[in-house]
Amino acid sequence: MDATLPADAALYEDAACGLLLTDTAGLVLRANATVCGWLGFSQDELVGQMRIQERLPIGARLFHQTHCTPILQMQGSLAELQIDMLDRAGVRVPMLVNIQRRRRGDGDDARVVDEWALFVVRTAAPTSANCWRRARAPSAPCRPSWKPSSSCVH
Repeated sequence: MDATLPADAALYEDAACGLLLTDTAGLVLRANATVCGWLGFSQDELVGQMRIQERLPIGARLFHQTHCTPILQMQGSLAELQIDMLDRAGVRVPMLVNIQRRRRGDGDDARVVDEWALFVVRTAAPTSANCWRRARAPSAPCRPSWKPSSSCVH
């Protein structure tokens, strides 16, 4: 093994994407440092304390309940779902999400969990909300609405 390569735990914690493990009701069971940084929470504040639905704006929360949950129950996965998540300050963070439902463990210790992979959508394309603001106030710039906080940079 090459000593210059990061250990598996470091790969998980500092992955280029946010990684979450939730139970089927949305309770966060595990969160890596990347998603914690993006959302502005410590692992202690997320794990066992918060449901993923609490970090979704109302529209995304309804979509999750009416579309995502049934699809996960029937098909076991969702791919390339674009939603906003709310950071600690309530600012929308645009994300691309993949979710895989898996059965972990054997026998009485078996548990069904949802594995989330989250990617921040950073695009130079203006958002519709910013363009709407610009149409109403032409002097306002038309630019992406979310910028990573300094805590997002490692």
